[in-house]
Amino acid sequence: MCAAACVWAGVSQVVFGASTEQLIDLGTKQIDLPCETVVKKSFQNIEVVGAILADECLELFKQL
Repeated sequence: MCAAACVWAGVSQVVFGASTEQLIDLGTKQIDLPCETVVKKSFQNIEVVGAILADECLELFKQL
């Protein structure tokens, strides 16, 4: 996910399944900069909702 693109696009809410930390723990290559951090430092008021179907999402990443 590109949180910065969401900021520039004016998106009001971001919903995700697996967090950056969880994906790194799985061994996938990620930029260690969580969505929440990007949003907090931005100029937009974006609601961030995480861990939606996290287990199912992680299972998909395990198949990569």
